[in-house]
Amino acid sequence: MKVDTVTPPPLPSYGTYWERSSDPFHIDSMPAEVRNVSPENIITIGSDRKGFNTGPRQDGWMLIDWCENPVGFVADGEVVEGEPQTYILTGGPFGHICAYPDTNYGRERMKDHEGKDWRSPQRTGG
Repeated sequence: MKVDTVTPPPLPSYGTYWERSSDPFHIDSMPAEVRNVSPENIITIGSDRKGFNTGPRQDGWMLIDWCENPVGFVADGEVVEGEPQTYILTGGPFGHICAYPDTNYGRERMKDHEGKDWRSPQRTGG
């Protein structure tokens, strides 16, 4: 299936929901003091790739785990394995569109986020 602005990838078992964002693992999203760290010292868990993503920063779907950590990213236009899932697309706590799985747990997480605004200069870098 092809991922786009309204079609998130299937949700892996370690993810809770998807959030629209630019690539959170791109070098341009990192603080200045981290950008010059040797790629050998930056690992991607579950991959032999090292370093930050480079080139043009892409938009897509950022995977969020149960502790609200970004744990994955799939760019718009990528083709992924699996069948499309049913999601509820709505605004999330950072002001971005989120895709919550249409399950009891997904609806509970969505309800937990309703009315919350977690945007702040400290959390968003500006």
